[in-house]
Amino acid sequence: MDPVRLNEVLGHTKGVLDALRTTDHPPGYDLRQNELLSYVRQRSSIPAGTCSFDIPAFQHWLERPAEERVREIKGWLSEFDLVQDAVGLCLDLVRQSASGTREMAKRGFFQRHLDPSNSCQMIRVVLPHQTPWFPEISGGRHRFSIRFMCQENTATRPVQTEADIGFELQCCTL
Repeated sequence: MDPVRLNEVLGHTKGVLDALRTTDHPPGYDLRQNELLSYVRQRSSIPAGTCSFDIPAFQHWLERPAEERVREIKGWLSEFDLVQDAVGLCLDLVRQSASGTREMAKRGFFQRHLDPSNSCQMIRVVLPHQTPWFPEISGGRHRFSIRFMCQENTATRPVQTEADIGFELQCCTL
């Protein structure tokens, strides 16, 4: 194991945990106190409840310059920066736990049974950039399957390809 990399990961983990523990209130708390957002949230559950005459303050906000609205939206989203960092750290750790294997999906279909002694948290399918297929993954506790789909255009339903598809499979476990 690489001790330098381990210290980096531990330092990052400690920083995220410390930040989570030292916040005065949970992420999104300030958004719950925002009158405009609260009113829009309440009215959005009513059919046609977000019409301009029902929420004049929202209509007024929508008429403000785009730069102001974008700046305010970015401020609202920044409420979740800490959560994004924590989730990103967890996902990175899980993703980096995998080593890939070369696999072949015969006629666009691949299935594998999962080893019950080796808990798989995430399955990653790696394809070359710009391939005409995309993976559709379904799974359960005992096995998973991957169907490689292609779609001529967005107006048609995707269909499973008949081609044999080579891909990299990563079963991420911690």
